[in-house]
Amino acid sequence: MGSETDEPVPNLNRYEEKGEGKVMNLPRLLLIEPPFYRLHNENYGLCKYPLGIGSLAAVVMDSGLAEVKVVNSDFHPDPALFSVDFLAGEGFLSYLHNLTNLDHPPYADLKRLVESYRPDLVGISVKTPVLSSSLVCARIVKELLPRTLVIFGGPHPSVTGADLLTRKEVDVVTYGEGEGVILELIKAVSSGKSLDEIDGISFRRDGVVVTTPSRPLLDNLDALPFIHRHLPEVLEGYNLYPPRAFGYVFTARGCPFSCTFCSSGTIWSGPVRFRSEESLLAELAELRAMGVTHIHFDDDTFGVTRKRLIALCQSLEKSSSGLTFSCETHVALISETTTAAMVRARFNTVQLGLESGDDVMLRLIGKCFTVKQALEAARLVKSAGLRLEVFIMVGFPDETEASLAATRRLIETLEADKLIYSIFTPYPGTPLFDQCRRSGVIGKGYDYSRHSHQSPENGFCPKIGKERFRSLASGIESLVTAKNAASRELLSR
Repeated sequence: MGSETDEPVPNLNRYEEKGEGKVMNLPRLLLIEPPFYRLHNENYGLCKYPLGIGSLAAVVMDSGLAEVKVVNSDFHPDPALFSVDFLAGEGFLSYLHNLTNLDHPPYADLKRLVESYRPDLVGISVKTPVLSSSLVCARIVKELLPRTLVIFGGPHPSVTGADLLTRKEVDVVTYGEGEGVILELIKAVSSGKSLDEIDGISFRRDGVVVTTPSRPLLDNLDALPFIHRHLPEVLEGYNLYPPRAFGYVFTARGCPFSCTFCSSGTIWSGPVRFRSEESLLAELAELRAMGVTHIHFDDDTFGVTRKRLIALCQSLEKSSSGLTFSCETHVALISETTTAAMVRARFNTVQLGLESGDDVMLRLIGKCFTVKQALEAARLVKSAGLRLEVFIMVGFPDETEASLAATRRLIETLEADKLIYSIFTPYPGTPLFDQCRRSGVIGKGYDYSRHSHQSPENGFCPKIGKERFRSLASGIESLVTAKNAASRELLSR
């Protein structure tokens, strides 16, 4: 099954003789985080258990509907520090070479796992930069197990829709949150029923794409199981993961801000939803018992409002968990009161998205603050004794040489402990993607595989031009690399 003309529901034949009759074994689900950084350098990668597919695995395990295996093909137990210069240079060439090299370790390892585990369903988490490697993973599955149902979910399919079904290796596309839909897909595969009654998906039937009604967002995040509870059973290579790989937690889903380069609003498409503090603290206690010592809150914007941020910090302070914390939050939430609350709660690092050193550019990308306000927020974080990590982005569609120079000056003068540098990349579902389409900066042949936040082929600012932009960006990349190296040297003294 899974051809372009048939509805992709395989008929399972997994019966086993037991006693006097036959018992049907549970279907097998494989969840894949595709490789990206490991394609640039085998010593790169992410030492992290992915929260998205981790949540799906936990929900399915709790349901008892299927066996589950999770593989993070971008995992490295002790990855080398990323170099911006390398990612935009030699690393990019390695990435292009390895992207379709099925002998490269992440793909070879996946092939061996698929051959041994023989899943009935495969779910692949697809972000725009990893779309191409996601398709390679799907092809590996289909070449080995043509009847296995391949499901694409995650941020990219949530905003691009059924277009991915033009690829024969993709059977089903899901939109938005996947916890509910994965359970219904498993039930359909187990029974051989049609997919029509499953909301929030697209699939092919007789060569025609069928899209079902949208699926409502979960109304109670506390009902989701803690993702770490089944780790030894589900995570491929679990023994290779150090405790810090599990120190990522979310407190909310959604973001109230409207940055024009970010697709969060489109993906979540609703108000911010929060976990209760009781649920959060219970999960933190279990993680601490596992040996985790530091937690990074993986929310789009930690706290969302100053009032909630302070309330969260007060709960963390009272819990006396012994954990330390870090987060990404918004300039507008930083004050003497909030930073003091974070210090008392044992935060040691705060990440801020300053992005640009030009006020006009900040307004155009929807940041809702000025350079002066950003610098004051940065000062408050540092004066509270917190480590400051700052996101910087260059190459917006309205970027000029003057605005780019202002951003460089910001980098030169900013007293940040780490600079997280990106080149603007148009992501579907964002206002700036639509602007790039309208202006002709990107056309119908736009190849997602060649563009990510460190790609040297990025150049979406027509007021500068690609060659000139690459020259200016290269200078900024060298500056970022040098400043980060100096910060690490200072820290090691």
